[in-house]
Amino acid sequence: MFFIKNKKHNLGTIVVLLLVLAPLTSVSAKKNWSVSSVFSYSTGTYIYDDSRVDNYTLYLGGRYSKEDFSISMTLPFVIQRDQLEGQTGTNGSPMTMGNDYTFTSGVSDVYVYTEYKVYPSLYVTGQIKLPTSLNGSLFSTGKFDYGLGLAFRKMFGTYRVFADAGYLLLGDPDQISYNNPFVYGIGLAKHAPNGRSTVSFYYQEYSTIINGINPPRQVSAAYFRALNNTIGISFYGSKGFGESSAEYTLAIGFNVLI
Repeated sequence: MFFIKNKKHNLGTIVVLLLVLAPLTSVSAKKNWSVSSVFSYSTGTYIYDDSRVDNYTLYLGGRYSKEDFSISMTLPFVIQRDQLEGQTGTNGSPMTMGNDYTFTSGVSDVYVYTEYKVYPSLYVTGQIKLPTSLNGSLFSTGKFDYGLGLAFRKMFGTYRVFADAGYLLLGDPDQISYNNPFVYGIGLAKHAPNGRSTVSFYYQEYSTIINGINPPRQVSAAYFRALNNTIGISFYGSKGFGESSAEYTLAIGFNVLI
């Protein structure tokens, strides 16, 4: 997740779900559908210096895959705890608590991600963010975002090297103008010989989105464990760098093949 000028982008969610869901494709090739839930906590001061912002997010998602094609959708529900003022929009429900903290809840934007294999180990990827409020809110700009890219995955024994790169077209909310960023990431995963567990590491970086503000960068690690042939659990953590990235993110996720 990155945070710029009151706008929270859950594009990091796609990375989380890919790390969570990708190992499950080898658990049961006969299962085309899966559902997932991920609970995450992220914290950072972002551009607000001494004012910390905490986000508690529940991501509900579904994924369909068949042969060389897959598509997934994610819906985030967010509770934000902060000491900021004047941030509430039309789609948030603020409630002031002690110590001048404010809790605001709402539904963030829906994300759809798809990929298609065009060559062994090479995929074309696409993504779209669907706004939850045409008027905008604390958790939505009310604008569509689009993305197109390439992804690479290659097995070397029990190791998997993966990388992705893409270009994003961000919708501009009122009074803010974004640069359309280039984003890339590179990672390494180690699969257990029995295929039941995976440890992965990943680095992701964006080009400049707003002039004068450092773009998002983060390094992350994830652990996946298949509990049986249909259910998996994942643990995820990341460290962000720069004023538009969360300082730390922790997440736990469950996935069910159906």
